[in-house]
Amino acid sequence: MTDTPNLVLPYIAGSQAQKHITHNEAIRLLDGMVQLSVLSRIVATPPGSPTDGSRYIVAPGATGAWAGWDLNVAFWVDGAWMRLIPRVGWIAYSVADTGFYTWNGSAWVVLSAGGSSSVFNDATFFLQDNGDLTKQAQFDLATITTGTTRVFTLPNGSTALAGLAIAQTFSATQTFSGTSNTFGGGVGTGIQELASGATNSGNTKTVNIGTAGKSGSTTAVTIGSAVAGALGTLTINSPSVVFATTVSSIAMAAANVSALYLGLGGAAADATNRLSLNAPASLFNHAGAGHQIKVNKNAAGDTASLLFQSGFSGRAEMGLTGSDDWTIKVSPDGSTYFPALVCDRTTGRPTFPQGEILGPLAADPTGRADGWLWYNSTTLRTMARSGGVDRVVGQLAGTGVLAVADNAFEASTVISAPGVTSGSVILVVLGAALDSDENSPELLDLVTLWGAAGTDQITVGAAFDTPTSGSININWSAL
Repeated sequence: MTDTPNLVLPYIAGSQAQKHITHNEAIRLLDGMVQLSVLSRIVATPPGSPTDGSRYIVAPGATGAWAGWDLNVAFWVDGAWMRLIPRVGWIAYSVADTGFYTWNGSAWVVLSAGGSSSVFNDATFFLQDNGDLTKQAQFDLATITTGTTRVFTLPNGSTALAGLAIAQTFSATQTFSGTSNTFGGGVGTGIQELASGATNSGNTKTVNIGTAGKSGSTTAVTIGSAVAGALGTLTINSPSVVFATTVSSIAMAAANVSALYLGLGGAAADATNRLSLNAPASLFNHAGAGHQIKVNKNAAGDTASLLFQSGFSGRAEMGLTGSDDWTIKVSPDGSTYFPALVCDRTTGRPTFPQGEILGPLAADPTGRADGWLWYNSTTLRTMARSGGVDRVVGQLAGTGVLAVADNAFEASTVISAPGVTSGSVILVVLGAALDSDENSPELLDLVTLWGAAGTDQITVGAAFDTPTSGSININWSAL
């Protein structure tokens, strides 16, 4: 072996002549390598009047006597340039920029940049655990904006997050595992932002607050000041807010909720139906003594009504429709409507534009009182109750036959007259003859013809001035 393995210094051979030459060569190399301090690391051309002992890290693209020496150390000694080829791990101090650099086998990298304080390359500077060398903390300055200086203070027992006093950006996933964490706890105006950075189209950001609760636990999320009278405003810019199906109730004891659209029970509200509800029933309960549902309109010609639909096609409507009179109207198709009842707004008097049909009753209703009106389908009469008496509405009429015995001066017969009451007024007149003998002298002998009202019957009587026999056809009417 003729040279040392690390610095490649020449050995003096045992029988070598002029040993001082080899020794001086080794001393010269040591003088160039040990405590390596170069004047500059950006010079590619040898200076014109170098000082003995001057050293340079040759910049790329070297020329002249340094040609081919890129990134090597040029050492001016004894009137000539000596080339020192660096080995991995060499450290050099650059006088020009007051920085330390180390050779990694292919480049000189910053070990400590120059300045008033020590500055180290983030790719080479790291902290390592003394007991476990696999534990390392390395700095990465890639996310710091160009021209920005950040000051980091090492943490202690009372300064969480290393006591950072300037704005910070955490680009990687962070976990704050403390059971009580405070953000923006300082007094004064401030902004606390969560997931506020710009999101590219198609990307989704999720903010989880209190999502890791277990069965039986309680998660309380307070937004805004909990101090009475402190007031505050919650602004939600998202176009939709979705509550999970597990949310069973939202209590807002004294809240005034203002919303443009509101859909309940899975209903979708829109610009016309701003309140929309899907439900089998709706309850409007009293708060106090009663409850009113108010439907207001702008002017008399507008509409304030309740519309009943079938398959979203109108079938019945009631309210103030086109006037201030209360109206009920119906439709077979949702387009053509027929008014069934109109109540005059000034008198309250009802009008039935389509007429009134009384539903048939097989018998007179029980418990009837004055003012009742009904139709008895068995007796085929329309009845009204007045003065405690059932009265037939309209005039009753019928026919009958008065049978006269042979050679009789008087005759009397009871005939059926449904609807006649004991208080009815009866009118009896001659009717058509039962046979062709309508000029019978018996009829000409008639002096009187009368009828007395009973209940659903009339007693018809007649008197003659000569003995008469046969049958007389009569017509009767009752009021």
